[in-house]
Amino acid sequence: MNYELNSHHFKVKLGFTLIELIVVISIIGILATIGTATYTTAQQKSRDVRRKQDLGALKSALILYYRDYDNFPSADTTNDEYFASDGSLNWIPGLKDYLQKPIKDPIQTSLPIFLAFGNFFQYVFDNLTKPSEVFAAVTEHPLQDKGLSAANVSFNLVDWNMGYKFTPNVNGQITQLGLRCNSGSRPVKLYDSTGTTILASKNVTAAGTSTWVYEPITPYPVTAGTSYIVAVRSKDVNTGLALNYCLNSLTTSYTQGNVTVNSSNYKAASDDMISSPTDTATIYGEADVGFEPSTTEPPPPVGSTTCQTNNVYCYFVPADKLTFTLWAQLENTKSPDLSSNPDALCYNTNPPSPQLNYCLKSPSL
Repeated sequence: MNYELNSHHFKVKLGFTLIELIVVISIIGILATIGTATYTTAQQKSRDVRRKQDLGALKSALILYYRDYDNFPSADTTNDEYFASDGSLNWIPGLKDYLQKPIKDPIQTSLPIFLAFGNFFQYVFDNLTKPSEVFAAVTEHPLQDKGLSAANVSFNLVDWNMGYKFTPNVNGQITQLGLRCNSGSRPVKLYDSTGTTILASKNVTAAGTSTWVYEPITPYPVTAGTSYIVAVRSKDVNTGLALNYCLNSLTTSYTQGNVTVNSSNYKAASDDMISSPTDTATIYGEADVGFEPSTTEPPPPVGSTTCQTNNVYCYFVPADKLTFTLWAQLENTKSPDLSSNPDALCYNTNPPSPQLNYCLKSPSL
């Protein structure tokens, strides 16, 4: 039997109909929209997690700074201040050494590749071309560096201020106050040239007549050719009792490094001043300063002072420099941490700008 296939009874389908294509494309579009929305939401939540971590790191660094200087960083010692992360990589003044890396909002760090490389190379260039940021600043101690013998101790229990007048020969800043004495926690103070105005003060605990002890202070700028006085009071700050005082006798002024030590001074400290009389035997109280000569570098740039830009971090420090608030802009509008939520930390706290909606505050120190 001869079977023969008659192909003209069959039609071969070679493609999709227009309706089928429209249906498939519509489904793909819906899935893509859902996927994009889900991905975008996941990105926003991820960035918000990063923001909370960043503010936590900044808070920890600020606390470490406070423990060293007894105040939070600022550029102005008399007014409320705001600093935003839309400027320099080191946008909070003085905090660079307390951070492992610069901190900025994730959107700020997600720049186009050429801008990201530009910021990176600028950061590297700034750090390689600024010696004071690469190497530790040289701190001079005029009395310690003189190499004087161990302090002599007078066992008269008197409440005196003892110290010396000094003149820096270059501009710089006083970054430490220190002493060398037998015992006790004693107030060391930096005065103007008349001894009637206290410029800085720090309580320093003595560690023996052979050991110098220095404590950091908020850097105080000093001017070449202008005289200042540093003195220690022979009174324990904890007990309020008069202590023995420690001294060295020198007969002439001298220059050590970039500082000239001019004369000694002491006075019964009922008014906590050291203006007179000058001691004729040139007895120097065992107080000292840490002096850092200034460089020719301009001060490091900081962020703007308005905090009005979107997607920036903001640091607020009031005039007393004893508290701070850190702000960020969370993208997840349903987050329970938004400042509009009654249970949030910053509920009823006015943000520096409307878009900032999440904050961390300084602890009680």
